[in-house]
Amino acid sequence: MIGSCNLKVKLSIYKKPGRPPAGVQTPASRPGATRRGVAAGSGILVVPMLTGKAAATLLAASTLLLAAALPAGAAKQVRAVAKAPIAQPAAATATANPCRASLDVGDYYYPPRLSVISSFVMPGETRRIEVNDLWKDETVVWEGATKRLRQVKPNVWVYSAPGWHPHQAFLRMHVLRNGQVVSRKAVTFVTLVPRSQMRGDYLNGYKIGEYPKNRSGNPEYTAPRGFIEVTKENRDLWVSDHFKLGDFVCKQYAEGPKYMALSERLLLKLEKLQSGLEARYAWARLKVVSGYRTPCYNRDLGNLTTFSRHIYGAAADLYIEEDPEKKPARRELLLASRSSDYKDARVLVKLVRELDSEATSPKDRGGLGYYACEAGRRAFIHTDCRGRVARW
Repeated sequence: MIGSCNLKVKLSIYKKPGRPPAGVQTPASRPGATRRGVAAGSGILVVPMLTGKAAATLLAASTLLLAAALPAGAAKQVRAVAKAPIAQPAAATATANPCRASLDVGDYYYPPRLSVISSFVMPGETRRIEVNDLWKDETVVWEGATKRLRQVKPNVWVYSAPGWHPHQAFLRMHVLRNGQVVSRKAVTFVTLVPRSQMRGDYLNGYKIGEYPKNRSGNPEYTAPRGFIEVTKENRDLWVSDHFKLGDFVCKQYAEGPKYMALSERLLLKLEKLQSGLEARYAWARLKVVSGYRTPCYNRDLGNLTTFSRHIYGAAADLYIEEDPEKKPARRELLLASRSSDYKDARVLVKLVRELDSEATSPKDRGGLGYYACEAGRRAFIHTDCRGRVARW
């Protein structure tokens, strides 16, 4: 949307929902994509999979078509938006009033520092998107799957999921100030495959198993309503700033697609943990050892916990590794030694304790377990979201 003219920039990404045609890459996987799925130097109206001369040609054509259909004032602003680069130099955004735009997507709040957002929806379900804390001279433009997006009030939109599944809708939000992009976020809506599609213990040939009955009344222990379909094509999809879908997929063998549950609340907690870790060690990043587990796989591992948070997609086992994109300025933790593994895990234990103590909602608190080094295994921690504090 630009100002009050209710403009929707509509760009059709794929004809068939959920999967790109052969030879077409997703925004997160194409060459030149950054960690946030936005290609540096691309124009704001360029279709994600196009680069170079083809992108420039489409940009010019899109700008002329949009400008012709708008009032003079709005057309001028569209041209300014089209010229604004996706990746702004640091000097261009270092203003007296830095962009502070945050998002509410459904029940979850995403602070300004987060650029990649994922929401998991059932077929036909809607999600409310509200952009908060905009300055008076800032406006919002959406691109991507805008056909499923409608504005209901200023800075508030509703996304409507299709009735079919699986499906992925990619949206990009650009915050403009004086014709310049000062903030951008990638929002992906993933339509789940309903659990009702299971036949016995199987979903489309993939063994999941039976979920325990929730007799406690705690919604955190209700079986997932649906599952994310994971294939070779989408396992590298960024679901948050630092984590991909494939980081959480169950290690259970499958010849075809796999299915998994994943909690948005867990992703938010892990991003907070990553932020706290980078504040101490700029070179360090979290590595997910184990994320989602099917009930049958969890049982095969010998885990006798009936209500393991792993089977709900709300838990992760983690250790620290070196970020290959960053050269460590200091090596307080030597990753190669057994003693450093112990220190790594203890750093994470301290950070999780701090997060749980600072949590504003009880739902953000969870379990914390420490697992020492064993033969052939590094020390790691377990963290989850369960609505209460648990330690082991």
